[in-house]
Amino acid sequence: MRTTEIKNLVSYLLGLFTTAVLLVAWPRGKKGCPGTDFTKVTAQDMADPAYLDRLGRGNIGVVQGEASGGIASIDIDDDAGAEEFLTLNPGLKETLRTRGARGCNVWFYPEGDHVPASCRLKRDGRAWGEWRHDGCQTIIAGVHPAGEPYTIQCASRAIRYSFDQIKFPAGVTAKFLSDTTASLLSPSIPTDQQITEPQTVVCALSSVSVYTKSNGVMDAETLETLLAGTVPTKRHGNHELLFTLARRVKAFEQGRPGPLGEAELQMIFSAWHDRANGFLRADQAWDEYYFEFSEAYGDVQRPGGEGVVDVAWKAVNAANAPMPPEAALVVDQRLKQLVTLCHLLQTLAGPQPFYLACRTVQRLFALHSHEQAAAWLKLLRKKKIISEMVKGGPNNMRATRYRYGNVAQAEGLIGKEDL
Repeated sequence: MRTTEIKNLVSYLLGLFTTAVLLVAWPRGKKGCPGTDFTKVTAQDMADPAYLDRLGRGNIGVVQGEASGGIASIDIDDDAGAEEFLTLNPGLKETLRTRGARGCNVWFYPEGDHVPASCRLKRDGRAWGEWRHDGCQTIIAGVHPAGEPYTIQCASRAIRYSFDQIKFPAGVTAKFLSDTTASLLSPSIPTDQQITEPQTVVCALSSVSVYTKSNGVMDAETLETLLAGTVPTKRHGNHELLFTLARRVKAFEQGRPGPLGEAELQMIFSAWHDRANGFLRADQAWDEYYFEFSEAYGDVQRPGGEGVVDVAWKAVNAANAPMPPEAALVVDQRLKQLVTLCHLLQTLAGPQPFYLACRTVQRLFALHSHEQAAAWLKLLRKKKIISEMVKGGPNNMRATRYRYGNVAQAEGLIGKEDL
């Protein structure tokens, strides 16, 4: 087994995910301890140097589910079961995979219309593993209670994957395998196991959103959204990733009174540079990479990048944000905001269709179901405000692509120089 020295373990682990995740500080060699409640971890903790120091000195857990952008994992109890599962699901061989004393945890972002609640998995009546999503947390680094170190078997970033495509070995049972509705309505893991088995507690957290503090200081959640997916995992890809980061920063600025200052740009770049350590050229200094980022930032003609829907949402909710004329075709204020969001997303996408998932609309507007979000988008299509260009779903593992009806310019939200 290859041992790799990682100077900043916390930054390295955060780079394995494409969303901002919450990390839990546990004592070394422990899966939990009395008096520690992982459901209380916040984005503010992730920005606290003292908390980050605690993370670096003990076991580290990842809060799962919507609290960390939807990240989930399938925990398999033994090596034979893990091998069988990966053989049945070759598409999950290249996603993040970690291991404790035995078996493995396969990490991914589940997509699809029916993502079940967290529950145990059994095979022929015996424990086989767990499905971990909302309310769970899983140890990713440190020392297992058995004395073995936690290891990363596949250090690729966690991917998005349709839950409906997953195949389980013959004999594996769970509520969602026999009765999906029941598993969605009631979690199968009791909530009194937090101290003894904190990895399997079901206690949902609210989702993380992107925002900036009223004093203009960038918070940890926004920083993580900007960095997500831009940190290299191999050599020779830094230029493209830095340009993606620059485009994302430009998109984020649309929701602010003015552009970011030099100190803020340096802070964002420094976080990127710290996490990219190990994939950077040894003969290229910090200043050279920062100059490359600054050049990319100055060259950006069209904001964009992954996570752009969150920064667009920030712009939509900015004080006195103007709405396009098509917003007058609906009455409800929230639907007017959705029209404005689509208008801005189309502007950021330029001549190409824009992506917008039902579950994203559900999250942004705090709707009770993604079906309601789908109904809202259908209403906008019926009024010819947007048109469905490419239908998404589990078959292509993409959000549906739309085109806004009239998108010459998102007046007031995007300047002419960005078009």
